[in-house]
Amino acid sequence: MPALQSNLLARCPVMIFATATLAERYRAPFPACLHRAPMLLPTRGNVLRSQLEQWFEEIDVKVEVVAEFEDGALLNTFGQQGLGLFPAPAFQPGDITGRLDVEMLGRVGKVYEHYYAITHRRKLQHPAVQAVLQTAAPDVADTTEP
Repeated sequence: MPALQSNLLARCPVMIFATATLAERYRAPFPACLHRAPMLLPTRGNVLRSQLEQWFEEIDVKVEVVAEFEDGALLNTFGQQGLGLFPAPAFQPGDITGRLDVEMLGRVGKVYEHYYAITHRRKLQHPAVQAVLQTAAPDVADTTEP
């Protein structure tokens, strides 16, 4: 029996954001407005990148990848500077728009960032760990689409 286990804590929707200048140019209709738009993306091999590429293909949109990032915070910083549209996980758009002074263009359908807690089986006895896992479970079960 493995000593470690993975526990899904949260599933966070992914949205596309842009500076006011880029948002004005690429605002509506979403997601067709993304066709040929300058896009900042995670590097290839990243799970989020794979999900985004699959979604772009499903909606028949081809974006212009202007930069790739290993670090999400760096991707957000370049997006905040107006170098391209960028995806970011956010439970609410205000989580990103307020902090980075950008606008949300739309929500990426069926694409989520997942957050896990990796725990040792023996540590699950700790009340704090149990409380976190019990609190997370109901939110994760929600599979409704926007």
